[in-house]
Amino acid sequence: MGTINLNAGDLTLRDTGLRVRDGAKISTENPNDGGHITIDTGNLIIGAPGVIIASPGTGNYGGDITIDTGNLILIGAPGRIIASPGTGNYGGNITIDPGNPIVIDAPGGIIIEPPNDSPGTGNDGAGGTISINTEGDFIIARANILGTAENDRLVGSPAKDVIIALAGNDTLFGLADNDSLFGGLGNDLLYGGLGEDDLFGGAGNDTLLGLASEDDLFGGAGNDILNGGLGDDDLFGESGNDRMAGSDGNDDLFGGPGNDILVGGTGNDELFSGRGRDTLVGGAGQDEFIFLRTTGGDRIQDFVPTQDEIELDRVTFGLNSLIGDGFSVQGEFAIVNTNLAAANSVARIVYNQASGALFYNANQSVAGFGQTGELLAILTGAPRLSRGDFEIISGISEILAGN
Repeated sequence: MGTINLNAGDLTLRDTGLRVRDGAKISTENPNDGGHITIDTGNLIIGAPGVIIASPGTGNYGGDITIDTGNLILIGAPGRIIASPGTGNYGGNITIDPGNPIVIDAPGGIIIEPPNDSPGTGNDGAGGTISINTEGDFIIARANILGTAENDRLVGSPAKDVIIALAGNDTLFGLADNDSLFGGLGNDLLYGGLGEDDLFGGAGNDTLLGLASEDDLFGGAGNDILNGGLGDDDLFGESGNDRMAGSDGNDDLFGGPGNDILVGGTGNDELFSGRGRDTLVGGAGQDEFIFLRTTGGDRIQDFVPTQDEIELDRVTFGLNSLIGDGFSVQGEFAIVNTNLAAANSVARIVYNQASGALFYNANQSVAGFGQTGELLAILTGAPRLSRGDFEIISGISEILAGN
């Protein structure tokens, strides 16, 4: 057990990696206002029962704790981060600002306990605040297999596993049961195995394979490859130019900010267009191509009229047609033969039958497509569309339904 204890003033720690575990303690105990703890490190791991605490004495302000990491924060039960109020007016503040995932490794949930969020004993006592800002994932889990900064091969058990790889180019195997796999930094390979698994690629160019059952795959940052395998899977490309394949089952695929490739595979799949210029391939089955944003320029490669559907959010596209199949307001959809005719159309949604270009015409009859209008998608082969090939949806209801 180690201790870093500063009785007055501020404490600043800078290192490539910091572990606080086996009863270790980092603290400031100022007799007046609380001292401030600043930790600037690559990885921060707080093990059991390590503690980081800023404890004031009788001053007005509790100590502040600022944690700024480039990589991962892992807090293991019962590790704690505490900015305690003293007898003064204000509780201390905790600010956590990593560039990548936060993992709370605790059986009972979040382990950042908030004594700092309670006021001191002054007449106008004010509680401190906890601020957590992360560009990566915020994860609450109980890890039973933990990697290192090296290139690890981490294999689960027949039971439920939480496998966290940290840095390096790692390979993770979930095996049986319902597992959670976290790739972390590096270009990782994640195998879900049997069971309903959650796979998080993290930073780097990762490959996520759900294999059997119903899995959730999250690519994270980087250009990732996601394959759901068997079962009804949910695939989220997130940042980067990702390639996603649902394979078997009725899968939901979500494009992110990059230029992604979404392939549904067999089954009745739902493909959600992202903010980039995506390539959408439904595959076999009755597939739905869903647009919740006006930003497009996507390519739908295999649309089959009367079998597949294009779904448009009613609010996003300013439609008056009722929720349901087709356009209940006839004038909101038109078929033309040139892009110029599309730009001058009075309809909101215009399809160029000659080229397969589908437009959102925001300003209707005014020349051009308006400030928010543009090419929504190009349908390869220019299939012959009708109103019945569309469905008007409520985007918020899609979210509430878990999509």
